[in-house]
Amino acid sequence: MSNMIVTKHFMERFFERVLNEECTYCRYDVLNAMQEMMHHYESVAFKALRTSPGVVKLPFGRQYHAVVQNNTLITCYKVD
Repeated sequence: MSNMIVTKHFMERFFERVLNEECTYCRYDVLNAMQEMMHHYESVAFKALRTSPGVVKLPFGRQYHAVVQNNTLITCYKVD
């Protein structure tokens, strides 16, 4: 996951919705936190689908989805 592009919007939403903290705009904080939250099968799905030319919603941490397209993290949201 270290070579993924993380948009400013994704970082802001990740800190707001997942970490409930003030955004530091540090891409490594985001990627490390996501990696720690992921189960093995979620990590495998990310590796397989992150370069998809279409928009893909990928689960992580059992209660969140990340929206990914062309190796770019676009946004994240909590699943109810």
